[in-house]
Amino acid sequence: MRENTESQSSPGELQPYRVGFLLISNFTLVALASAIEPLRMANQLTGSELYTWQLLSRDGEIVKASDGIKISPDGSITDNKVFDIVIVVGGVDITRSYS
Repeated sequence: MRENTESQSSPGELQPYRVGFLLISNFTLVALASAIEPLRMANQLTGSELYTWQLLSRDGEIVKASDGIKISPDGSITDNKVFDIVIVVGGVDITRSYS
């Protein structure tokens, strides 16, 4: 967590840490779940929103995981959104999946 410096928040108010997950075509679903679950559990166990996250793709379109499951992202990596960190979620042969 970090202090928010935006004018709409009161001084000293803590804002959630914003995480973006960039899903690369043929990504491994277990990698995504393994990254999100600790964030979700931290929120649940503390009873507060320490973390928020959004799923992203290169163009905002549906991304297919290596097991065939299709995920509809929250947006595109090119959207004008601010994240504290963006984590790339890939899979097997990632160099062939993204150019």
